[in-house]
Amino acid sequence: MVDAFLTLFCRRVEPLRALGQKHIHPPGCSIGLRFKRGGAKSPLWASRMHVPESPLHRDLKHLYAARCGGELEKRVEGFRVDVISGDTIYEIQVKNLYKIKRKIQILASAGYNAVIVHPLQGILDVELPLRRRRRIRRDQNPLRAFIELPYVATTIAMERVALEIPLLHEVRTQKQWRRNRVRNTRLVEVMELWRVDEPGDLVSLLPARLPPQFTTREIASSCQVGYDLACKIAYVLNRSGAAEKVGRRGRFHLYSLKQATPEIGKTE
Repeated sequence: MVDAFLTLFCRRVEPLRALGQKHIHPPGCSIGLRFKRGGAKSPLWASRMHVPESPLHRDLKHLYAARCGGELEKRVEGFRVDVISGDTIYEIQVKNLYKIKRKIQILASAGYNAVIVHPLQGILDVELPLRRRRRIRRDQNPLRAFIELPYVATTIAMERVALEIPLLHEVRTQKQWRRNRVRNTRLVEVMELWRVDEPGDLVSLLPARLPPQFTTREIASSCQVGYDLACKIAYVLNRSGAAEKVGRRGRFHLYSLKQATPEIGKTE
Protein backbone atom coordinates (compact mmCIF):
# COMPACT_ATOMS: atom_id res chain seq x y z
CA MET A 1 0.00 0.00 0.00
CA VAL A 2 2.88 2.31 0.79
CA ASP A 3 4.50 1.56 -2.59
CA ALA A 4 1.25 2.36 -4.36
CA PHE A 5 0.96 5.66 -2.48
CA LEU A 6 4.55 6.66 -3.36
CA THR A 7 4.03 5.74 -7.01
CA LEU A 8 0.89 7.85 -7.20
CA PHE A 9 2.55 10.74 -5.40
CA CYS A 10 5.61 10.71 -7.69
CA ARG A 11 3.36 10.81 -10.77
CA ARG A 12 1.65 13.92 -9.42
CA VAL A 13 4.86 15.63 -8.34
CA GLU A 14 6.90 15.01 -11.51
CA PRO A 15 5.22 17.81 -13.55
CA LEU A 16 5.74 20.25 -10.70
CA ARG A 17 9.37 19.24 -10.42
CA ALA A 18 9.88 19.99 -14.11
CA LEU A 19 8.49 23.50 -13.54
CA GLY A 20 11.13 24.17 -10.87
CA GLN A 21 8.89 24.20 -7.80
CA LYS A 22 10.25 24.28 -4.24
CA HIS A 23 10.68 21.25 -1.98
CA ILE A 24 7.54 19.15 -1.78
CA HIS A 25 6.89 16.62 0.97
CA PRO A 26 4.11 14.05 1.01
CA PRO A 27 1.82 14.85 3.96
CA GLY A 28 2.32 12.42 6.81
CA CYS A 29 5.13 10.58 5.02
CA SER A 30 8.14 9.84 7.23
CA ILE A 31 10.29 8.41 4.40
CA GLY A 32 11.63 11.88 3.61
CA LEU A 33 10.80 12.09 -0.13
CA ARG A 34 12.07 15.51 -1.23
CA PHE A 35 12.50 17.43 -4.45
CA LYS A 36 14.52 20.58 -5.11
CA ARG A 37 14.76 23.14 -7.87
CA GLY A 38 16.03 21.78 -11.15
CA GLY A 39 19.75 22.21 -11.64
CA ALA A 40 20.40 23.45 -8.07
CA LYS A 41 23.63 22.17 -6.54
CA SER A 42 22.80 23.15 -2.96
CA PRO A 43 21.83 20.40 -0.48
CA LEU A 44 18.20 19.65 0.15
CA TRP A 45 18.27 21.26 3.58
CA ALA A 46 20.67 24.16 2.92
CA SER A 47 18.50 26.54 4.94
CA ARG A 48 16.88 25.21 8.09
CA MET A 49 13.71 26.43 9.65
CA HIS A 50 14.40 29.35 11.98
CA VAL A 51 13.67 28.49 15.61
CA PRO A 52 13.11 31.54 17.83
CA GLU A 53 15.54 31.87 20.70
CA SER A 54 14.14 31.58 24.20
CA PRO A 55 14.58 34.53 26.59
CA LEU A 56 16.38 32.26 29.08
CA HIS A 57 18.95 31.21 26.48
CA ARG A 58 19.45 34.85 25.47
CA ASP A 59 19.95 35.94 29.09
CA LEU A 60 22.55 33.22 29.65
CA LYS A 61 24.43 34.21 26.50
CA HIS A 62 24.63 37.84 27.57
CA LEU A 63 25.67 36.80 31.07
CA TYR A 64 28.57 34.69 29.81
CA ALA A 65 29.57 37.31 27.25
CA ALA A 66 29.72 39.97 29.97
CA ARG A 67 31.65 37.68 32.32
CA CYS A 68 34.40 36.81 29.85
CA GLY A 69 34.22 39.84 27.58
CA GLY A 70 33.32 37.71 24.57
CA GLU A 71 31.29 38.11 21.40
CA LEU A 72 27.89 36.63 20.61
CA GLU A 73 26.80 34.46 17.69
CA LYS A 74 30.02 34.18 15.69
CA ARG A 75 30.90 31.74 12.91
CA VAL A 76 33.72 29.36 13.89
CA GLU A 77 34.76 26.38 11.76
CA GLY A 78 31.43 26.48 9.96
CA PHE A 79 29.38 26.52 13.18
CA ARG A 80 27.55 29.35 14.88
CA VAL A 81 28.66 29.46 18.52
CA ASP A 82 26.88 31.18 21.38
CA VAL A 83 29.83 33.01 22.98
CA ILE A 84 33.49 33.20 21.98
CA SER A 85 36.30 34.88 23.90
CA GLY A 86 39.72 34.45 22.35
CA ASP A 87 40.12 30.71 21.79
CA THR A 88 37.43 29.75 24.35
CA ILE A 89 33.93 28.90 23.18
CA TYR A 90 30.84 28.65 25.38
CA GLU A 91 27.95 26.58 24.08
CA ILE A 92 24.73 26.75 26.12
CA GLN A 93 22.34 23.81 25.94
CA VAL A 94 19.49 23.30 28.41
CA LYS A 95 18.55 19.81 27.17
CA ASN A 96 19.22 17.41 24.29
CA LEU A 97 23.00 17.60 24.63
CA TYR A 98 23.40 15.18 21.72
CA LYS A 99 22.62 18.09 19.38
CA ILE A 100 25.91 19.84 20.15
CA LYS A 101 28.09 16.72 20.49
CA ARG A 102 29.52 16.85 16.98
CA LYS A 103 30.03 20.62 17.13
CA ILE A 104 32.00 20.41 20.38
CA GLN A 105 34.16 17.56 19.10
CA ILE A 106 35.06 19.42 15.89
CA LEU A 107 35.80 22.69 17.70
CA ALA A 108 37.97 20.95 20.29
CA SER A 109 39.86 19.10 17.56
CA ALA A 110 40.44 22.43 15.79
CA GLY A 111 42.28 23.80 18.85
CA TYR A 112 39.52 25.73 20.61
CA ASN A 113 38.70 25.42 24.32
CA ALA A 114 35.06 24.33 24.29
CA VAL A 115 32.90 24.76 27.40
CA ILE A 116 29.53 23.01 27.53
CA VAL A 117 27.10 25.02 29.67
CA HIS A 118 24.26 22.82 30.91
CA PRO A 119 22.05 24.90 33.24
CA LEU A 120 19.76 23.39 35.86
CA GLN A 121 16.65 24.91 37.35
CA GLY A 122 17.02 25.61 41.07
CA ILE A 123 14.12 27.95 41.90
CA LEU A 124 11.20 28.72 39.61
CA ASP A 125 8.80 31.60 40.26
CA VAL A 126 5.56 31.28 38.28
CA GLU A 127 3.63 34.50 37.67
CA LEU A 128 -0.03 34.31 36.67
CA PRO A 129 -2.33 37.28 35.89
CA LEU A 130 -4.48 38.29 38.86
CA ARG A 131 -2.82 35.67 41.06
CA ARG A 132 -0.06 35.56 43.62
CA ARG A 133 3.38 34.42 42.52
CA ARG A 134 4.02 30.72 43.14
CA ARG A 135 7.52 29.48 43.97
CA ILE A 136 8.79 26.00 43.08
CA ARG A 137 12.05 24.71 44.56
CA ARG A 138 14.09 22.02 42.85
CA ASP A 139 16.91 19.86 44.17
CA GLN A 140 19.93 22.02 44.95
CA ASN A 141 22.49 19.50 43.71
CA PRO A 142 23.93 18.78 40.26
CA LEU A 143 22.80 15.14 40.08
CA ARG A 144 20.05 16.03 37.60
CA ALA A 145 22.76 16.87 35.07
CA PHE A 146 23.52 13.15 34.73
CA ILE A 147 20.18 12.73 32.96
CA GLU A 148 21.67 14.43 29.87
CA LEU A 149 25.38 13.72 30.36
CA PRO A 150 25.33 10.19 28.85
CA TYR A 151 25.02 11.84 25.42
CA VAL A 152 28.37 13.65 25.85
CA ALA A 153 30.20 11.25 28.17
CA THR A 154 32.98 10.58 25.65
CA THR A 155 33.09 14.24 24.62
CA ILE A 156 33.85 15.36 28.19
CA ALA A 157 36.89 13.06 28.17
CA MET A 158 38.44 14.99 25.26
CA GLU A 159 41.17 17.54 25.80
CA ARG A 160 40.12 21.22 25.67
CA VAL A 161 36.54 20.30 26.67
CA ALA A 162 35.05 21.45 29.98
CA LEU A 163 31.58 21.35 31.53
CA GLU A 164 29.83 24.05 33.55
CA ILE A 165 26.57 23.43 35.43
CA PRO A 166 24.95 26.66 36.66
CA LEU A 167 22.04 26.43 39.09
CA LEU A 168 19.49 29.05 38.07
CA HIS A 169 16.77 31.09 39.68
CA GLU A 170 14.14 31.62 36.99
CA VAL A 171 10.85 33.45 36.71
CA ARG A 172 8.14 32.29 34.33
CA THR A 173 5.22 34.37 33.10
CA GLN A 174 2.29 32.19 32.15
CA LYS A 175 -1.05 32.84 30.50
CA GLN A 176 -4.02 32.40 32.77
CA TRP A 177 -6.43 30.97 30.23
CA ARG A 178 -3.88 28.53 28.83
CA ARG A 179 -2.52 26.85 31.87
CA ASN A 180 0.14 24.74 30.20
CA ARG A 181 1.37 27.36 27.71
CA VAL A 182 4.53 29.16 28.80
CA ARG A 183 4.76 32.74 27.60
CA ASN A 184 8.16 33.77 28.90
CA THR A 185 10.97 32.40 31.09
CA ARG A 186 13.68 34.80 32.26
CA LEU A 187 16.85 34.49 34.30
CA VAL A 188 16.92 36.09 37.74
CA GLU A 189 20.33 34.99 39.01
CA VAL A 190 22.87 32.18 39.01
CA MET A 191 22.74 30.62 42.46
CA GLU A 192 25.68 28.21 42.17
CA LEU A 193 28.12 27.06 39.53
CA TRP A 194 29.89 23.72 39.21
CA ARG A 195 32.76 23.27 36.76
CA VAL A 196 34.27 20.03 35.48
CA ASP A 197 37.67 20.41 33.80
CA GLU A 198 38.58 16.73 33.59
CA PRO A 199 36.65 13.44 33.86
CA GLY A 200 37.85 12.80 37.41
CA ASP A 201 35.97 15.91 38.58
CA LEU A 202 32.66 14.20 37.82
CA VAL A 203 33.00 12.18 41.03
CA SER A 204 32.88 15.39 43.07
CA LEU A 205 29.40 16.13 41.70
CA LEU A 206 28.06 13.24 43.78
CA PRO A 207 26.75 14.20 47.24
CA ALA A 208 28.32 11.15 48.94
CA ARG A 209 31.76 9.59 48.65
CA LEU A 210 31.79 6.27 46.86
CA PRO A 211 33.77 3.25 48.10
CA PRO A 212 36.85 2.18 46.12
CA GLN A 213 34.72 -0.43 44.34
CA PHE A 214 30.99 0.01 43.82
CA THR A 215 27.98 -1.08 41.80
CA THR A 216 24.94 0.80 40.58
CA ARG A 217 23.00 -0.31 43.68
CA GLU A 218 25.57 1.35 45.93
CA ILE A 219 25.37 4.53 43.84
CA ALA A 220 21.58 4.56 44.25
CA SER A 221 21.76 4.01 48.02
CA SER A 222 24.60 6.43 48.76
CA CYS A 223 23.29 9.24 46.54
CA GLN A 224 19.62 8.52 47.33
CA VAL A 225 18.53 8.44 43.70
CA GLY A 226 16.54 6.03 41.58
CA TYR A 227 18.11 3.03 39.93
CA ASP A 228 17.72 4.51 36.42
CA LEU A 229 19.68 7.62 37.38
CA ALA A 230 22.28 5.48 39.16
CA CYS A 231 22.82 3.53 35.93
CA LYS A 232 23.33 6.79 34.04
CA ILE A 233 25.84 7.99 36.64
CA ALA A 234 27.79 4.73 36.33
CA TYR A 235 27.68 4.94 32.53
CA VAL A 236 29.01 8.52 32.50
CA LEU A 237 31.82 7.71 34.95
CA ASN A 238 32.82 4.67 32.90
CA ARG A 239 32.63 6.21 29.42
CA SER A 240 34.38 9.43 30.45
CA GLY A 241 37.27 7.54 32.04
CA ALA A 242 36.64 8.53 35.66
CA ALA A 243 35.92 4.89 36.54
CA GLU A 244 36.45 1.49 34.96
CA LYS A 245 34.85 -1.93 35.10
CA VAL A 246 36.84 -4.40 37.16
CA GLY A 247 34.48 -7.35 37.26
CA ARG A 248 31.05 -8.32 38.53
CA ARG A 249 29.39 -8.61 41.89
CA GLY A 250 26.48 -10.95 41.45
CA ARG A 251 24.54 -9.72 38.44
CA PHE A 252 25.86 -6.15 38.71
CA HIS A 253 28.93 -4.66 37.06
CA LEU A 254 31.65 -3.69 39.52
CA TYR A 255 33.31 -0.32 39.02
CA SER A 256 36.47 1.20 40.47
CA LEU A 257 37.53 4.84 40.52
CA LYS A 258 40.77 5.49 38.67
CA GLN A 259 42.01 8.23 40.98
CA ALA A 260 40.93 10.24 44.00
CA THR A 261 39.58 13.66 43.11
CA PRO A 262 39.38 16.70 45.41
CA GLU A 263 36.14 18.56 45.79
CA ILE A 264 35.24 21.16 43.21
CA GLY A 265 35.06 24.73 44.39
CA LYS A 266 31.70 26.41 43.87
CA THR A 267 31.38 29.98 42.65
CA GLU A 268 28.39 32.21 42.67
